Amino acid sequence: MMGLGMMQRQRGTSSSNPNWFAGKFGLEVEAQRYDLKQQRLSRYPHPTNLGDRRTQPYFQSDFTESMEELVTTPQPSTKAALSQLHTLQSLLQQSLRSDEIMWPLSMPPAVTDRDLELVKSSAKRRPWYADYLNYLLEKYGSLQQIIAGVHINYSPTAAIISAFQQQGSYADRQAAQTALLFSLAQQLVGYRWLITYLFGATPVSENANRQFPSKIIQQFPVRSLRSSSYGYANRSEVQISYASPTIFFRDLQAAVATQKLASVSEFYGPVRLKGGDSLTKLQATGPQYVEFRLFDDDPFSNNGISAEALNLVHLLIVDALVNRPVWTAADLQAAMQANESVALAHPETPLAPELYQQALQLEHRLSGLITRAPVVLRSSLAASQKFLAQTIAHPNQTRAGQLLPFLRGQSLTHYAQVRGCQIKTSYANQTADQAMPEIPTKFHGMYLQALQLGFPVMVTVDQHLKVTINGRQHYFTKPVNLTNWAEVN
Repeated sequence: MMGLGMMQRQRGTSSSNPNWFAGKFGLEVEAQRYDLKQQRLSRYPHPTNLGDRRTQPYFQSDFTESMEELVTTPQPSTKAALSQLHTLQSLLQQSLRSDEIMWPLSMPPAVTDRDLELVKSSAKRRPWYADYLNYLLEKYGSLQQIIAGVHINYSPTAAIISAFQQQGSYADRQAAQTALLFSLAQQLVGYRWLITYLFGATPVSENANRQFPSKIIQQFPVRSLRSSSYGYANRSEVQISYASPTIFFRDLQAAVATQKLASVSEFYGPVRLKGGDSLTKLQATGPQYVEFRLFDDDPFSNNGISAEALNLVHLLIVDALVNRPVWTAADLQAAMQANESVALAHPETPLAPELYQQALQLEHRLSGLITRAPVVLRSSLAASQKFLAQTIAHPNQTRAGQLLPFLRGQSLTHYAQVRGCQIKTSYANQTADQAMPEIPTKFHGMYLQALQLGFPVMVTVDQHLKVTINGRQHYFTKPVNLTNWAEVN
């Protein structure tokens, strides 16, 4: 297991003091449309009112026609990212047929042979993407590819990069930014086991005999099938080390060169560095942001991810930037082993003593960081820290622990059906202000129109609407019909 000395080894810091809590946050949430009447994956097409998937930045479909993916634009806070996600979820829920719900769990519903045939043929509806989808299907099988999840994206501010460069004496800005983002990757890989413990929510599979070996089925329920090596993961022959940026890129390059991976996009690691459409470009220009791929869909949150989870990630980011823990190759390897143990443990199993002590040490550090946070963030960050403090000793309060009472045998189908209906009803009954909590009332219709048309849109500090159309930014002080406006401008 991990040595407890890791967190005492810290890099020095300087007097340069930007707002370490700043940055841009983005969210990607996947979920399956489910046919309640037929009790199967929905066979309806992707809703046409959500736009063209080839150009739509907000509403995508993932591996199958039924698998929806919501993508926010980069936002200046976790609150703003969650707010836009809520609006996207509202639009998606409104687009569902009367007999459809969104399946609230990462693991897919029970499938039939016919469902699997349709999954295999779904690539035909997206010819621009078909070859790659067929390759993945052949390599990993349908059931792995329809496991849903949540990704959190983060990019630092220019001031944070400058301070990091100064403190680390990096030769150039690109080197500093790469090192900074990689330190965040190491931090989240190092604490992946804690994320899995707190927020893992895939204790069983509705397709166990099709998807998992008997030795794993016999362990059901567990914390997170998705986060284990049996879940959404590459084959065991793909070993990518997070020991250093050089080693990380070397391993990725070797995996692609030996055709263990078709491209960097096929790497299913818990954290990815992003910023180029190829590994060559990523290395040449350096990563621009980091993608955390650690979270199961949260069935207890209508949005699929909670503020508690987002704010804990935010605190882990700031801890890495301010306290600069040093993660050795041995630390990271031990953390990966710890995650596997935690993921495949029964949801009521307490943390191992060494992991429990590490969680306590982290919680103490995070508590100290909150006192340095901007006042506007303190209450939300404190709520996340309080959740961590209460839950590390009480596994029944974790997401997997909370799911246990809803198990019927080794199935969560009934729970997922009921919960999906509850979420759909909640969205149907909300007001416009609740659907768009950060948007001025006069811009509600225009904001929704921008999302459906696929135009990047945000509210400015002076409460105007900024819309990007064909690469040009436009500022509006009063609402207009964007369809008509775009045609004449």
